Amino acid sequence: YVLFYKTKHLSQIDLSMNQLSGAADILVSPAAKYVNFSHNNFTFINHYKKFHPALSDLEIVDLSHNRINQHASFLLQNPPPKIVEIFYSDNLIHGSLPDPLPNLDSLRVLDMDKNIIEGTLPDISRAFPELRVLRLSNQGASSQGGLAGPIPESLANLGFLRELHLSNNALSNTIPPELGNLAQLTVLDLSHNQLRQRIPSELGSISVLDLSSNMLTGEIPLQLGSLADSFISLKGNANLSAPAPLSLCSMAEYFDLRSDIHYCPVQRMALADFYEKAKGGEWTENSNWLDDYLDYCKWWGVTCNERKNVINLTLANNGLSGKLSERISYLKELKSLDLSANDMKGSIPNEIGFLSKLKYLRLCYNGFTGQLPSHLGTLQHLQLLHLHDNRFVGTVPSVKLELRGFNESSFISDCGVPSVFDDPLICDDCTMCCNSRSECYPTEETNIQKSNFSSYEEFSWVFFVSVIGFAIMIYLTSYALDKYKHQSEPTQSNLQRRESMKRRAKNYTVDKMGERSVYSFFLGKNWCGWMIALAILGVQLWVLFVFVIGAEQDLSDDKSDFMFTWKCFRDEEMCSNDANLDATGWIIFGILMTSHLLPDIINGTKMVVLSGKVCYNFNQRARFFFGGLLLITVTAFTLFTSVVYNKAIATSNTEIVTNAVIILFITDLDEQCFRLFKCIDEDLIKWFGGKSDDQAMQHLTTSVSVSATAVPSAAQTGSVRQQGLGFLVDDGVEVRMKQQIEKKLELFWDEVRNILKDYQPPKAALDEKVDCTFGDDVVDEVAV
Repeated sequence: YVLFYKTKHLSQIDLSMNQLSGAADILVSPAAKYVNFSHNNFTFINHYKKFHPALSDLEIVDLSHNRINQHASFLLQNPPPKIVEIFYSDNLIHGSLPDPLPNLDSLRVLDMDKNIIEGTLPDISRAFPELRVLRLSNQGASSQGGLAGPIPESLANLGFLRELHLSNNALSNTIPPELGNLAQLTVLDLSHNQLRQRIPSELGSISVLDLSSNMLTGEIPLQLGSLADSFISLKGNANLSAPAPLSLCSMAEYFDLRSDIHYCPVQRMALADFYEKAKGGEWTENSNWLDDYLDYCKWWGVTCNERKNVINLTLANNGLSGKLSERISYLKELKSLDLSANDMKGSIPNEIGFLSKLKYLRLCYNGFTGQLPSHLGTLQHLQLLHLHDNRFVGTVPSVKLELRGFNESSFISDCGVPSVFDDPLICDDCTMCCNSRSECYPTEETNIQKSNFSSYEEFSWVFFVSVIGFAIMIYLTSYALDKYKHQSEPTQSNLQRRESMKRRAKNYTVDKMGERSVYSFFLGKNWCGWMIALAILGVQLWVLFVFVIGAEQDLSDDKSDFMFTWKCFRDEEMCSNDANLDATGWIIFGILMTSHLLPDIINGTKMVVLSGKVCYNFNQRARFFFGGLLLITVTAFTLFTSVVYNKAIATSNTEIVTNAVIILFITDLDEQCFRLFKCIDEDLIKWFGGKSDDQAMQHLTTSVSVSATAVPSAAQTGSVRQQGLGFLVDDGVEVRMKQQIEKKLELFWDEVRNILKDYQPPKAALDEKVDCTFGDDVVDEVAV
């Protein structure tokens, strides 16, 4: 009384957070509207006096967190008629709620949490029609375990109810679906009760829903996930069907079963995120995707093993766009990922490197950009990796594949030219490179590279050295055989034979070097002719080298003429060679090359053989050797160039013939230049040391000089014939030609005998010679 002396005008009294005890008199001030005696040690509340002047104005009473040990019905007798909020929580209030409850039309909040009230819930809606918040949770300390029985359906009549807390009681039966019709209800806490059966789908509009630790069964209504910012707790209901609705697992920010793989499988969540980021609503085929209850293993394009782990995700040519989700890494058991032939963009996430069991990865024919993640190199079990027809830049990480039958098609990227960028991708481990025209070619080593040569150009120098070595070997062999043949002292017939061979070799070398070729200038002594012939030779070899360089199999070099003949189709994992070149084309090529080049190689070889004959002086032999070496080298290099160039660019049988003809035309450059000089002045050819047309026509010459000292007898003429014809046989003249020449010689000598029958020759007769030639081959010299 001392404390409240002269306090009759006080409207708000707050004595909370003290150590006050004993009886609490709420009606201490007739003007009081707000009385807060919370957090003290009061054990008793004075009875509300019905006609007390302070009773009429009191609106808020807070006696929470005390030790009030009274019956609930006593505390709710004769309450202030204008009371708005009552807080009796965390006390020792016991017994059951009065039924019926006193009518309090103005009551908005009734908080009696954490007491030991028991019994059933009376009809609250009739007594407190304006109620907004009802808290009767945590009455479990009572002998009956708190409030029991069913939840009254009449609670649905509280049209203004916003919060309903009935947790930690012994409520049973079902959850009234009518509660979901409360438009303003945002918090419903029915946890830790004994509620059974299904969760009403009508509760989907409630933001905070706690139904944990009950005995609920059946499917979790997908409507519960309709609010993106809702809090939903369903733990402790062991008989709820799994899985939970996908919308609930993926949309609810606070869903306590979200981390439970039984109700919200991680792989389903990863697939759902993949679907959203890849714009799944626009896919060509998306059957069953994002179905709230259907097993995700039955979604279109998804394959699982017996443990419900996703092992294959095949969505090729399905209209995917957007980006690749980072959550793809949650598919830990994924072995095959095929997203080819879509329109996905953005970069490849680093998380793809966490798919440690991945064996098959096709991301080709999309619009992926940026650099490939370095984590791609950690995939140790990959057998197929297709990255071509995207817009990647930089260097492809080193990936060592386990080859299992995909061969050239195992590892493909855009490392060929032309590229959509200035520089193609750098890929050291790729088995095939493609360009911006979707043309591809394997990166396997050529036969030259397998022989430890980096390029055809490098091998060409070894080729030249080999040809020179071949010519030297032929020369040494010819020289050794000729030396052995003429070890004995030369006879008169051997001397005549050597003279004949010299004349024949001179004509032969001019013919074989090309009687209408500037290369015949090499057999002359004019240095100007030599310079011209060397210049033409250099040009010819230079042009051939252009073709050799163009044939280099450098798939990233724009200067190469190399043809990408392989095609990697969108719907096939194996690439195929699109070239139509087959054995027929190469056979025609061989025939063409043999008919045009083999005679030159044979003739060049013969000239090298002649250079080994000891009957010629050093200068003659050197010219023969140089001429033969030149003929062999140019011809062999032409053949080499034709082979490597056609192998690089020919894609059909007609192309290989066309390319061969073009290269063969280059070998006629020496003859075309010869014709040019002839048109300018034919005397230039003679001056350079070549053979004119008039000289070339002199193939058959026969001259007879008769000695005045003696006329041979028939026996002598026969001997001469034997000697001459024996020489012919040694030089390989045909038998029929020999018989014709023998007959003419016999008629000739018969005519000579008839003329000189009575003629007496002078003593000082001169010895003359007969020079018989046939075609390009000298027959013999016969002393007459």
